[in-house]
Amino acid sequence: MLFSILVSGFSTGWQATCYLSIKLHSKDKFLLEAIQLYFGGIGSIKKGTNDSVIYNIVSIKEIDVIIAHFDKYPLLTKKKVDYYLFKRGVKIIQSGRHRSLEGIEEIVKIRAKLNWGLTEKLIASFPKIAALESVKVRPLIEETYDFNPYWVAGFVSAEGNFFVDIITSSTMKSGYQVILVTKITQHVKDEQLLKNLVTYLKCGIYYKRPKENAGDFLCKSLSENLNIVLPFFQKYPILGTKSLDFQDWSLIAHLIKDRAHLTTEGLNEIREIKSRMNTKRIL
Repeated sequence: MLFSILVSGFSTGWQATCYLSIKLHSKDKFLLEAIQLYFGGIGSIKKGTNDSVIYNIVSIKEIDVIIAHFDKYPLLTKKKVDYYLFKRGVKIIQSGRHRSLEGIEEIVKIRAKLNWGLTEKLIASFPKIAALESVKVRPLIEETYDFNPYWVAGFVSAEGNFFVDIITSSTMKSGYQVILVTKITQHVKDEQLLKNLVTYLKCGIYYKRPKENAGDFLCKSLSENLNIVLPFFQKYPILGTKSLDFQDWSLIAHLIKDRAHLTTEGLNEIREIKSRMNTKRIL
């Protein structure tokens, strides 16, 4: 989900537009349709690049529906800061101040802190603002992590992965060890969110990857996956095509629980299930 402010220059002057976009793989188009229906049919869904579909909301009147929603149900990740900046931009446009140069400059200052900052064109057009805002930090907003289980299910549906590792092992009779893995990856700026998720679910660890500016919620413990992760997402279901990966992951979990992975037949069955999961899945 992306909260954006587009600032464009024309012969008649500058124009500012606020929009919300949600981009998914085309196989999950039905999820975007469900979101659009939830918001009363506002916005449009269009085909994107690389087998993607994008749900866009551009109309200021329709943006009001989105603002009302996220004011009532606050975001938990650092995207909350983007929402706060986005909302400020919307208010400027609603007031009509964006029709003046001063208003556009105010929006450019906001845009400098939003998402990936200013475009090269905006940097060239507003060099003083670009120089000043480049050294300013994003606004600080109080972070709260009062998790709702349905939020967790939605978050993991979007950001998580369920997969299985099969590695050679000299201690296993079959010569192989089967490892269930639950993984959620986020930018390092959301480190505290994932750490709090570890505490909330009472399983997994937080693993930081500084070189990639990323971090993972990582659960490889068999007992934790079987006794915590599996029942949690059976009660609060994963959505979209990722639910198919969770179903296959669950099948393998039950095979391991029944010790079928210790036999050649069981190991072959696990390999077959694994071969159709995640990026290898054909719909």
